[in-house]
Amino acid sequence: KKTIINLYSVNITKAGVLPAILLQQIIIKSPPKASKRVRKSKLLSSTILLLSLSFVAFLYLDSRTQTMDIPPPEFTTNAEDKAEAAKLVSQLKESGHSEIEFKRVPQVKIAEGANKYVLISAQEPGAPVSQYFVTSKKGASYHRNAAEPFVKKLQKHGYQDIQITGGGRILLDTEAKKISVFGFSYSFGQGNHELSKQVIERDERYSDFTITTSNEGY
Repeated sequence: KKTIINLYSVNITKAGVLPAILLQQIIIKSPPKASKRVRKSKLLSSTILLLSLSFVAFLYLDSRTQTMDIPPPEFTTNAEDKAEAAKLVSQLKESGHSEIEFKRVPQVKIAEGANKYVLISAQEPGAPVSQYFVTSKKGASYHRNAAEPFVKKLQKHGYQDIQITGGGRILLDTEAKKISVFGFSYSFGQGNHELSKQVIERDERYSDFTITTSNEGY
């Protein structure tokens, strides 16, 4: 004699992803002469086991998406900020190659805590391809405030074809050796967080840090 339990899939929504834990049909075989109480006891035990496994799976999936506490969104932009950001982008497009003596600039400059960041591309004179720079600025109200000082530094050191490719926020926790790259920029669009992660990983100061990325937040 067989007792069949049909359990529905449990959907867990997290970070815009819909993983599903599908619990298949469980067939509990009971001896022909087993009492009704024994069969019910086995049925209850199996059900509790399945629910426990489902809860453990949920905790595992949840822990993978919460490696760091992402600060709540701060929607800080306005028409003036967008106009100034567009002006900066336009100026970079119109700027030509300068004859300034070239000096190499470190590719990563990020501030402690959660701050707005931008991903910038630029070329060394005569180089066939661009390289990328990641910079965040403590207390920057807008992403252009994080971009402008670094752009000026690149220009001063002779870099060419400078472009602000996007932005977001970076949470740097030096004590915990963790970095989280997430969010987006209203003015420059969302940065390529995976690329930003790769740039940071190549910096020996952060070689032993745990670095995560997410498109959530602002």
